[in-house]
Amino acid sequence: MKRLITTAIALAAITAMPIMAQQSTGKKVWTLKDCVKYAIENNLEIKVQEQTCVSNEVRLDNAKKTYLPTVGAQVYQGFDFGRGLTSNNTYANKNTRNTNLGLNAQVTLFEYGRAAQKRAAEFNLNAAIADLENVKDNIGISVAKAYLQVLYAKDMIKVSEKQLSFSELQLQQKESLIKQGKVPESDVFQAKSKVAQDKMSLVKAQNDYELALLELSQTLELPSPEGMEVAEPEVDLAEMTATTPEMIYNEALVNRDDIKAAQYREQAAIEGIAKAKAGHMPTLTASAGLGTNYYAIGGIDSPSLGDQFSDNLNKSVSLNLNIPIFSKFQTSNGVKSAKIEKISSTIAIDQAKKRLYKEIQQAYYNATSAKAQYDASVVADEAAKESLDMQTKKFAAGLITQTEYNEALNSWTKAESDMVQAKYQLAFAVKILDFYRGAEME
Repeated sequence: MKRLITTAIALAAITAMPIMAQQSTGKKVWTLKDCVKYAIENNLEIKVQEQTCVSNEVRLDNAKKTYLPTVGAQVYQGFDFGRGLTSNNTYANKNTRNTNLGLNAQVTLFEYGRAAQKRAAEFNLNAAIADLENVKDNIGISVAKAYLQVLYAKDMIKVSEKQLSFSELQLQQKESLIKQGKVPESDVFQAKSKVAQDKMSLVKAQNDYELALLELSQTLELPSPEGMEVAEPEVDLAEMTATTPEMIYNEALVNRDDIKAAQYREQAAIEGIAKAKAGHMPTLTASAGLGTNYYAIGGIDSPSLGDQFSDNLNKSVSLNLNIPIFSKFQTSNGVKSAKIEKISSTIAIDQAKKRLYKEIQQAYYNATSAKAQYDASVVADEAAKESLDMQTKKFAAGLITQTEYNEALNSWTKAESDMVQAKYQLAFAVKILDFYRGAEME
């Protein structure tokens, strides 16, 4: 998990604050850290990649143990019945027993490319581990995005509730004024219509919130979002750090796990060439053996089992040099294939780097745009709020119509909604840049 959890937490730019595990409603409150941790522990894609790492660990272990000797034992027991040739060159009925025991060992003294095979296995394991960390990072980003969408949906419920409160207040004022005969009855109908519309907007906002919770729960691999609620911390919208896409890219080259995985695979491919060339080289092995046997003929006295095993004991030691001369071009083609794999792995690194630079460029300009939109939305929201305050006073004094007031209220609602959306877009965009830079934030 190393930097994943801290980076994912930073994606929401959340400041630390104490949160109770259970609210009075009985719902469990999830922080972003809780969500990321749960996703990493339960995500099936991560589990699959973990098994890939285990498989590569086994391959590396096999490569290391090729230096060990092989040892085997043989046991043979045979019985013969009926007529057979005797030592006098005559045939007679006889029963015989034959027991053979053997023990042999073999060790490879020299095999070109064996060390390369071990190094290739190490690089492949490192690549699989880097892939695992990259999957965790991507899951963390997905969780953070879904988490922020829930927070945005919650804020939109608050905006809708404010709008409904304004509308209900205006309806009460209109009903009071109509009793005094100061406004026409049509104004009350307009006010009631506005309240109904705002109630519908609130229902939609609440439904969007439930859908956002469902999306988050599915990202976490939860069975359902029932009883789930996210924490409502403050969002820090600090100024963007002065930097450039090139600067971020140079930092990302060192930190990004997908780049590391591609580089490890290139190193494994280089070792693969050396391993393929082993087919052209001789192999030297040493062998040792130990054997004995016992033989008995029915009706004839034979030495005891112990004596025969001792007398028939034989030992052997040998060296075997295997020199390849012609392999139907299998070795040559194997070397060509290994070189092609090396070229492909180098191209994969270039592709990963170009893809990374494009992602960083897009993230950088998204963050720049989000900052400009947020700054503009704050100004627009303040202006719309001032305009609404002014129109509310005029409306209470009977200086403007219900339609004019509704226009001012709708303008403020849109400005408030735009600001909320811009706030979370900026928080996500800025922290995505921090993610590419590998920044660790507690």
